[in-house]
Amino acid sequence: MGLRCDYEKNKVWVEVEFGNARSYYQDYVKFMLAKKYQSARLGVLICPTNSFASLLCELGRQRARENVVGERVPVYSGMMSYEKAVRELPFLGFMFEMPIIVAGVGICG
Repeated sequence: MGLRCDYEKNKVWVEVEFGNARSYYQDYVKFMLAKKYQSARLGVLICPTNSFASLLCELGRQRARENVVGERVPVYSGMMSYEKAVRELPFLGFMFEMPIIVAGVGICG
């Protein structure tokens, strides 16, 4: 099976999600498939904190304004966050046959 993740070692699957919220649900599906077909023992999802996600969205907006082609500037919204993942995980836990850890990456200073 051609299933891949961002990092894997000793049957621990790690996904780093700095995309939109929809993308992170795909990471959960990968964890389920990894458990079933590749004997994964643990899933780790790493996401930006709300404040870091807001900063990344603002940087994306600025970059888009600088490189706009035509009249429409892309909209950046719905980025995945650690807080959202932690809030939703208890409702999704029934789907998993292995532990899932959610970790947040923030900004310092």
